[in-house]
Amino acid sequence: MHMRREYGHELSKSLRTSHVLTGCQLLSLSFAFLLRYWPKIMAALLISTLMLPSSAQQTTSISKKEAAIKRKADTLTPNAPISVLCVHAAEEYGNFVSNDQDSLTFYDIDRKANMTLKYADVRKIKDGYGGYNSLQKTHTDHTRAIIVTAAVIAVIGGLIGAAAAAKN
Repeated sequence: MHMRREYGHELSKSLRTSHVLTGCQLLSLSFAFLLRYWPKIMAALLISTLMLPSSAQQTTSISKKEAAIKRKADTLTPNAPISVLCVHAAEEYGNFVSNDQDSLTFYDIDRKANMTLKYADVRKIKDGYGGYNSLQKTHTDHTRAIIVTAAVIAVIGGLIGAAAAAKN
C-alpha cells in the first residue's frame, strides 16, 4: 500500500502486530487514501462532465440526398413493396421492414434475407417493384423493359419504312 509518510509508518507498524484495525486506524487509512487519490478522482469527474455534453451534441449530419431518402423511408409502411436503387450496386426489390436515423432495412425477395443499407448507399426508393423475370429468376423493373422494347420496335419500323420507300 502506498500512503503518505506521516500516516503510513504508524499504520504499517500496527498492521504487522495486529490483524484487527481500530476505528481510528480505519479513519486514518481512509483519510490517507482520500488525500492520495482526491486530485485524480476530481480530475476524472471533471473530464467526464466536460465530455458528456460534447458527446451528446455530436449528431451525424446527413446530406440533402440522404435526408430525402430518409423522408421517403419514413412514409413507408411495414411490408410495403419497394424497389431500392443503390449507388454502386444493382437494383434491389423487396418489402420494407424498418428504418432508423442512418439506414433502412427491407426483406429482399430475391435473396430471401433482410438487407440493411445506409442512406448514403441508396440513390432512390421507389414504391412497388417490377415484374418477375422467369429466365433469370429475379424481379425486374418494367419501365426499363418497356423503353427498350419501344426503341427496338421504332428502329425496326424505321428500317421497314425506309425499305418500303426505297422500293418505290
